[in-house]
Amino acid sequence: MIRGWGPIGMLNLRCVVVLVVVNLMTALGAVYVVGIRILASDGVVAGVAMVVYLAIHVVELPVPIVAVGAVVAGVGIPAGVVAGRALRGEAHEWVHVLAFAAVGAVLAAAICSAVAAAIHIDLGVAAAWAALEGAVGAGGARWWSGAACRKNDLATAPRRADADR
Repeated sequence: MIRGWGPIGMLNLRCVVVLVVVNLMTALGAVYVVGIRILASDGVVAGVAMVVYLAIHVVELPVPIVAVGAVVAGVGIPAGVVAGRALRGEAHEWVHVLAFAAVGAVLAAAICSAVAAAIHIDLGVAAAWAALEGAVGAGGARWWSGAACRKNDLATAPRRADADR
């Protein structure tokens, strides 16, 4: 059962981890593809310059991670508590995962739209990308939290059975 401030807080922490891992894997894939093209067309010097450029940006990674974590915690925890309460009668795990993915997509798109409007940028692709990120982050975190909860339940089940005797 994933309800209440503590479990939802842990779910939001897992959401940040999912987002960091998915975005790093996507970025590494893109760097690999671009790096191969640069090495093939521009040579080793350009490839080394790209590696140095990327190393500089890796040092900057904590800033966006903290920013995303703050937004996820500030918006995601209250939304997660509400979603958890709304789903309390639903027994199917996949319904919870899809519901949290939908909530994450809507919240991410809404936040992205507000930021895009504030800084006067086109929000079409940005909102769609944010919705995808929100769905993957919140849905993945809810699945992960459910798996952790089930694992914990299985670990404590023999002790509970012994206590019932």
